Amino acid sequence: MPRLLFISVFLLIAMSSHAQEPGTGDTSVFLKEILGTALDRNPDIMTARKNWEAAKARVVAVKAWPDPMISFSKEKVPAGEKMDHLRLEQEIPFPGKLSKEGEAKEYEARVAESRYKAKALSVLADVRAEYYRLYKADELARLFERNVETMQLLIRSLEARLATGGRMPAAGMGEGGGGMPGGGTGAASGGAGPDVLTMRAELGRMENMLFEQKQERTLAEAELNALLDQPVGTAWGKTVEPDSASIPVGLDELFSLAENNDPLYLA
Repeated sequence: MPRLLFISVFLLIAMSSHAQEPGTGDTSVFLKEILGTALDRNPDIMTARKNWEAAKARVVAVKAWPDPMISFSKEKVPAGEKMDHLRLEQEIPFPGKLSKEGEAKEYEARVAESRYKAKALSVLADVRAEYYRLYKADELARLFERNVETMQLLIRSLEARLATGGRMPAAGMGEGGGGMPGGGTGAASGGAGPDVLTMRAELGRMENMLFEQKQERTLAEAELNALLDQPVGTAWGKTVEPDSASIPVGLDELFSLAENNDPLYLA
């Protein structure tokens, strides 16, 4: 690798490590807020919640006695007298029937509740994954943007040097050199030309990676919009680094917790 390219790469790494991230001015998007929106607006969660509510309503309905029947009629006897009849009927279920049917409906409601919770957990996991994907794309895009700007600055500086003949301070040029005036210029120019081409190739690679991260962000936005039932073209603001925490239990305890609490397992 030419020495100039090595110095350029070193500068890029240094600037990427220490430069402050510029503010975009966009509204920040927090993961906690998105999760709350998903619970309220995701179509799959809403459907599962409605099924659960309907199952709970059936529990109350099946435990109640059948509706009473009331009827009214008029009758005229041969003697000419009129008689009005008002009749009230009430079916009385066989003892224990309603309690058994209610118990069955309660189990159905519990299954519907577990399916609702399982669907909510699944959707929220998808939302988290897409938010992390969006955050990662933002971070990499900011990194590549700084690197592209730095590389462009280095290339312009080197091209300006070449345009002036690539002259360097000629210390001791007239003493004992035995060479041509400005003899160091040709070496400098000859080495700088290939460096510019190499740096331009590296710049193109960085610009391509920047484009890929912008496309990745667009895809993540589309997935989040679908999960939150928002218009496809809804734009998202700047993401914020999510909080991270270690798992406080071991694998065996996780298996036990899943067996006793996982909604889909319980269903």
